[in-house]
Amino acid sequence: HTAHLPANTTRSTMIDTAEPRPFVNAALLPRYASKTVRLVGKTSSGGGAASSGADAVLLSASDGQTVTVKTCGPTSPFLNNTATQFVEVEGVVEADGGACCLREVKTTNFGDKFGT
Repeated sequence: HTAHLPANTTRSTMIDTAEPRPFVNAALLPRYASKTVRLVGKTSSGGGAASSGADAVLLSASDGQTVTVKTCGPTSPFLNNTATQFVEVEGVVEADGGACCLREVKTTNFGDKFGT
């Protein structure tokens, strides 16, 4: 049985749903290079992409460090201005030298008040 893939998708870019998605903070990102993780953070400018540029946003992680999130395209809550102040980003950790960032796969809004 051959699975049908969405347009512009190859087997090499599919996400392995059998693997766990650990929660991480910024300091833990290097341990998970090329793995899918979840990070809860606060957007630096109310959820919009203006915080870092048209294709990336900055999140303040639970350890107080800033994480760059590369958005997944026009459906991203960051780009269509539907992201709330607090979000959970599921994404793939990309390591470039010593710096790590997340390539967004899915973002879940947690609202504008979190833990208060």
